[in-house]
Amino acid sequence: MRYVSLFRGINVGGNHIIPMKDLRALHESLGLANVASVIQSGNVVFDSDQESAALEQTIADAVETQFGFRVPVLVRTADEIRAAFAACPFQPSAGYQPNWIAFLFMREGSGRELEAYDGSEKIYTGDRLAYIYYTDGMGRSKLNLERYLKTDWTVRNHNVASKIQALL
Repeated sequence: MRYVSLFRGINVGGNHIIPMKDLRALHESLGLANVASVIQSGNVVFDSDQESAALEQTIADAVETQFGFRVPVLVRTADEIRAAFAACPFQPSAGYQPNWIAFLFMREGSGRELEAYDGSEKIYTGDRLAYIYYTDGMGRSKLNLERYLKTDWTVRNHNVASKIQALL
C-alpha cells in the first residue's frame, strides 16, 4: 500500500533539522519501498504492507534513535489523501488561494474543538482531519492550534498537499 509520513516540527525555524536524504535513508532502513521525499518540511511517500499506526510508531522511534529527538509522525494512505482532497470545501477553482488552504491532519479526533475559535478563519472538521481557510493569510492568523487540539497534529497547505498527492 502507498503511504505518506507527515512529520510535525522538523526543518522549521532551524529546529530539529533532518536532511531529506537522511530521512529517505531512514525510511529505507526500515524496509519501506519506493521512498521519495516532498519538500524540506518532512513529507515522505513510500510503500509498505504494515498498518498506519504501526508505521507511525516505528518511524517516530527510528527518528528518535537516529537523530536524538522525538517528533509527531502521522501516516496516511494514498486513498486517505485523495479523499481529503475530494472532500475539501475550499477549492482553488472556486477562488480560494491555495497557500491559504490548510489540511490539518490529526492523530485522532475530529477537530470540532476548533469550532470554538471566533476568528476570521473558515474551519470545517472531519475524522482525523480539518480544513482551515486563512481568510487573511496564515501569517496574520491568531488561531493557536496548540490551544485547541489535544492530539498530535500537523498542517500542510494546499500547494504542499498537492505535491504529496502527485507522488502518491
